[in-house]
Amino acid sequence: MKQSHKRQTSLFLIELMAALLFFSLAATVSIQFFVQSNIISQQSSNLNSAILVTQSHADAFRASRGNLEHFFLPADYVTKVTQQDTDKLFSVKIYYDENWNPTGVEHAMFAVYITVFDIDGSLRLASIETYHDGGDLIYGLEVLTQS
Repeated sequence: MKQSHKRQTSLFLIELMAALLFFSLAATVSIQFFVQSNIISQQSSNLNSAILVTQSHADAFRASRGNLEHFFLPADYVTKVTQQDTDKLFSVKIYYDENWNPTGVEHAMFAVYITVFDIDGSLRLASIETYHDGGDLIYGLEVLTQS
């Protein structure tokens, strides 16, 4: 009788350990899915914000007919880049923090690079690209307007 009771106890312990192992593996997989979904959600949010900011700059470029001085933020938020190429009129960087508010370079999480080219004297082309602070391109577009 004692032998049978001992087997039942050890069988119960083995089943209990198997159940704990299964649930711990399931919990590990679930946690990985939650972490991955959080990363994807943040990337999606950054992409949506980058699209809005980039399109906003593109609309301002079109509305100003290629004259960027009419819509820029205060000088603290904008860095002008010196020109190497003769066909470039100018280029600027505009910095944003983690909440997509304009900021200075020291608190920047994102940067929008706007490069303006003179096509033939009457047309201007702007290349507008939004980057993450690691240098990864998030979104970019080109805009053509008459000057």
